[in-house]
Amino acid sequence: MKKYKVFLVCLVAIGFFGSCKDQATTVSSEPISIVGEEVEVYKELNPGGILLDFDAESPIATYYVSEDDVPYFQGPSVDSKVLGKYGKGIELDVLEISGDWLVVRERISRDVVEEGKEINRTAWEKVFVPKGKASKNPFVKVEDNELYSTTNTDYNTHPSTLFDMGWLSKKEFEKASKQHVSAFKADTLKFVQENKVYKLEFDSCERLLEDNISESDDYSRYEYKGTFEKLNREVFYVGLYEAWNYIMIDREDCSIENDWNFLDMPVLSPKGTRFATIGYDPYMDETNVQLIPLKNGKLGESINVSIEKWTIWETERYKMFWVDENTFYVPILHVRTLSNTRNVIEDKEAEKHLQFIFCTLKKA
Repeated sequence: MKKYKVFLVCLVAIGFFGSCKDQATTVSSEPISIVGEEVEVYKELNPGGILLDFDAESPIATYYVSEDDVPYFQGPSVDSKVLGKYGKGIELDVLEISGDWLVVRERISRDVVEEGKEINRTAWEKVFVPKGKASKNPFVKVEDNELYSTTNTDYNTHPSTLFDMGWLSKKEFEKASKQHVSAFKADTLKFVQENKVYKLEFDSCERLLEDNISESDDYSRYEYKGTFEKLNREVFYVGLYEAWNYIMIDREDCSIENDWNFLDMPVLSPKGTRFATIGYDPYMDETNVQLIPLKNGKLGESINVSIEKWTIWETERYKMFWVDENTFYVPILHVRTLSNTRNVIEDKEAEKHLQFIFCTLKKA
């Protein structure tokens, strides 16, 4: 790349260059003769960063940061200015690979002087990331210190006050899963939708559930999931406008109690004393864990916690289940994996990267 020589000096009286800091350097395609120290800059520096045209330069590859707090530099050197740091799993748009460096597209904000005025400029620039700190693998591993991580203080407890959590091997998970008998009977054919309407007919009552496919807040779409025979209730997924939940319909009177609405698919403990649900909220980029006690057919007050780094990920073979009244097993993925893959992961590929944990209640 062609270089130009310029000469810089502090012209305090005129006030043109301000304090002569790097970010106040004006760049020209022609040499400027000013008494002072001689330095070399690229024509594209404006100042300090290599500007780029977003539409003109397309990425040649996608990489993912492999660890936390990976710095990205202004130039291809660890002695260059650090512009920021990436977290583990962040997706990188790589424009080129130069030796041990990835040249990455990034938006950078700088305080600069343009036409004699100090402004804050945000623009696309080329930044440099050590090649050994990223890979093409979009799957991110959940680490020990991420099991209890949370940033949402709106919920009523911290994960560490509710659970003891730890790791399971795939073999341990599979062995326990084979011994598990689910209280839920999955059955998508018991009730079939006709003209966007489910017609539920029981011995003593009937109920209609009709989709409302619209662009309004009243949008709703129903999907039958199965039955909790012990509870005499049918389970439906309800897709709402920018939300969703699961409802249960009592077969005795066809009622839908507000208390029987769940954040995600409810999983009943072996003796039927509590429900657990775990679901990922893409709008908040967090996992919601909900525990609800059940006694004499009545739900108690729910306990909710927010998890920041991991979420449940179920396949046909690996699903969440209770092993006793106080402990359940969960297959998980790092939440960054979901964003990296746009939530589109085939079961076969997901199962290569699933991790398995146990969650045991501290307060039974």
